[in-house]
Amino acid sequence: MINTRLAYLEPKSVSKISTVMTFIICIIGLIIFLIAMGIVVAAVPQLKEYLFTNYITYTAIGIIIGLILTLLLTYVSSYINALLYNYLMKYFKGIQFELTPYNEIKEIDIIPSLSIFMILTSIWFIVSGILLFLASSVVLSLLSQLTSRFANLDLSTITVGSLTVVTLIVLLSIVFMGILALITMFIFNFYTRRNPLKIEVLENNGLELKSINVISYVMSIGLTLLTIELIRTVMNIMVGGSMEVALLTIINTIAICIIYTASVPAIYNFVASKIGGLKFDIEPSSNMIQEYPITENLPNYNIPN
Repeated sequence: MINTRLAYLEPKSVSKISTVMTFIICIIGLIIFLIAMGIVVAAVPQLKEYLFTNYITYTAIGIIIGLILTLLLTYVSSYINALLYNYLMKYFKGIQFELTPYNEIKEIDIIPSLSIFMILTSIWFIVSGILLFLASSVVLSLLSQLTSRFANLDLSTITVGSLTVVTLIVLLSIVFMGILALITMFIFNFYTRRNPLKIEVLENNGLELKSINVISYVMSIGLTLLTIELIRTVMNIMVGGSMEVALLTIINTIAICIIYTASVPAIYNFVASKIGGLKFDIEPSSNMIQEYPITENLPNYNIPN
């Protein structure tokens, strides 16, 4: 039964955890990229001189700037997301789920969870759409002033057209994300009813997510992601493609999903052990029948990592 409501997220802990995890994932991705490039260069020696002569400096600068911007955007966006979530809790139910006495998440309440997700998603898409529209308007205005080729452009018509296009993109994106989130939640509930997501929660000026069980994460969220990716892969195969490529794609999808979903909780557990975990508060949900005390686990109950 749905018995728990995520009532509060501490913005600082959310942004800190998100930024550090993003940094680690980016570094791992960079190492994999460099290894792959090393293999390619070793196989084709002619590329070594060409790459080092023409692209190495720009690539290094681009990687550094990209990493800094990614970390900055991650910190700011996750902090704002937590603030928005906490504010919206005054008016909406928020994320609700079934939490057992053993700190196992067995099911999420789809309607309120989807509602809060759609509100947050809509806010970000609308803000992005406004920024995109303003940027395109500024660029067109500058072009019309600086270049005679664009002097005869009807800026009012182009502005209306740009606004229409941006609005359609935002609306379609919101609808698509809503459908995808709905399907994802149904699939997640299907797996968590059979393999609950196990977490370790401590009391530390509120509640702190100390660790996530890797196996249960893979068996719930990992299988959810894998199912969605396999559906997408099968749809791509139906459109066209050879059977050999299809089988290779499916194998790659399975491997990537398992490795990715196993690495995320492992990285989180490492980061949480060093700088502290995600801090939050919960309360009984509005439709709770029986209250489960989150921190009153059985004696000597340990979640294997």
